[in-house]
Amino acid sequence: MIEYTPKELEGNVNVSSISPVKDFFVLLAGLFGLILFIYILLGILVDIVAGYIPAKFENSLGNLYKASIVHQKQSLEIQQEELKIQKILQKFEPHFARKDLKFTVQVIDEKTVNAFAYPGGHIVVYSQLFNQSKSENEIAFVLAHELGHYAGHDHLRAAGRGLVFVLASVVLFGSDSQISQFISELLSVTHMKFSQKQELKADYYALDLLQKAYGNVDGAVEFMSQMSDADNNDQFTYFFATHPYPKTRLQLLKNKIQDKGYSQSNPSQK
Repeated sequence: MIEYTPKELEGNVNVSSISPVKDFFVLLAGLFGLILFIYILLGILVDIVAGYIPAKFENSLGNLYKASIVHQKQSLEIQQEELKIQKILQKFEPHFARKDLKFTVQVIDEKTVNAFAYPGGHIVVYSQLFNQSKSENEIAFVLAHELGHYAGHDHLRAAGRGLVFVLASVVLFGSDSQISQFISELLSVTHMKFSQKQELKADYYALDLLQKAYGNVDGAVEFMSQMSDADNNDQFTYFFATHPYPKTRLQLLKNKIQDKGYSQSNPSQK
């Protein structure tokens, strides 16, 4: 009797040695890598050409971002604050280089000292700025700082890669479409942030603008001193932050004022 012991086949032409699941994930990873590369590349290109985007197109983008901002029922106090800010902005107009934008102000009732520069000349200011500021000059410094971002086209560069999607949606669907509005709303908060270098440049621009409009730079050191005193964080925590360390930022402002010979009516702040 012949004994037969089955032996496992070493290969089978009817069975693929390559897993279709593995192929799928390889293709998916490749596609994701390609999209990521295009996303980064377009973001770099937007950063380069931000200063050349026509005002008309920027205004269309501004309308999208404006639609994404929370709109509150304004109290009489908020309306008065907006009028005050608008009058301050008018003082800067003769000295501001960008005449292609019409600047508007929206005050939002928030207990945070902050302001934002959105495309199209739309400036958002939180009402707490009024509560904390002790003079018009301090508010003027904040507004001049935001105008500094417009002068450097930082608001468009800050949108960066997110702006690519907004631009594409405007081209494909128009500025009034719900899709474009949804995309701008999704990206408005996450991408409207500036680098520390941009923040410092905006500070220096604000000093120059204050000197031209008011004849002094009062309010700049006062406001930044308040911000510095209120900050309890360690300097290390600002290493990856968008804003510079407040105490360092304050000292750099003082140095710039001294170097440029800007006027101050309060010698104690020098």
